[in-house]
Amino acid sequence: MVDPLKTFFFKTKENILNFDKENFLQIIIGAKSCDISALKILDKIFLNEDYVDEMYKFYRERTIIVSSDCPSPGKNCFCNLMGGQPYSVEGYDLNLSFVEEGRYILSSGSKKGDEIIEKYFYDFNAPYKDDIVKGDNLRILAKQLVKENNKDYFLDIEDYF
Repeated sequence: MVDPLKTFFFKTKENILNFDKENFLQIIIGAKSCDISALKILDKIFLNEDYVDEMYKFYRERTIIVSSDCPSPGKNCFCNLMGGQPYSVEGYDLNLSFVEEGRYILSSGSKKGDEIIEKYFYDFNAPYKDDIVKGDNLRILAKQLVKENNKDYFLDIEDYF
């Protein structure tokens, strides 16, 4: 079972008496582009100039999001209909792009991500040019697959957002 990302920010149960706010940190690994897009909508609702949900803000500020590309999107994926693609371009701290079995490209998408790479991955090598090309080609293929899977559908997202 896979829960939506919002469950990390809206707890169904929470111990408020012994909650250690000082040391709280959560790391979400493997978040997909479509889930991150949904978080952007929640941010607009709960972190705007008219209203800020303090607990949502607390969890968002203390969460590291490690996204990952979708090299093989499923037949039910429809990120392209929502203006997205099967890989993240924003809204994440770190991203894992699949290259081949056992090989990934780690990239940063935020200041938090930059700090993590600098602190914990300082001795990693930059990706090889061939790996970057392979990763980019996999992204192109995944994007084409999603487009092909949804060729019979159309959604004008401007009507909804």
